[in-house]
Amino acid sequence: MSIKLSAKLTSGMQITVERDTAIEVVRELAFFSELLSCCPKCQGDICFTRRLAKDATGQLNEYLGMICRTKGHQITFGMHKEGGLLFTKDNNWDIYKKDEGKPVETDNRPEPPEPDLPF
Repeated sequence: MSIKLSAKLTSGMQITVERDTAIEVVRELAFFSELLSCCPKCQGDICFTRRLAKDATGQLNEYLGMICRTKGHQITFGMHKEGGLLFTKDNNWDIYKKDEGKPVETDNRPEPPEPDLPF
């Protein structure tokens, strides 16, 4: 017999979880309950992300997380080896530079304006 629970989270997200035990339901709801409704650095809108990338050995890795739609701040999720539950790796919300393929640290200052060149 499974347990099904729907909940509206403080972020405004509506979620329905169906698992075999109450403990599994609470574990999964706990993760989603901790998610923010906006970027903690700039208060921009955020969304879930999924990226696939090959490592040096050619193995395909999946990266899950959330990204700020305004300034590109992001946070990545880790996955427990047993049970597959997700967790936030840290609360750093670095800026993701797609061209470089890795997050870079930021001090949250705005980018300097482009110089006016005479040519």
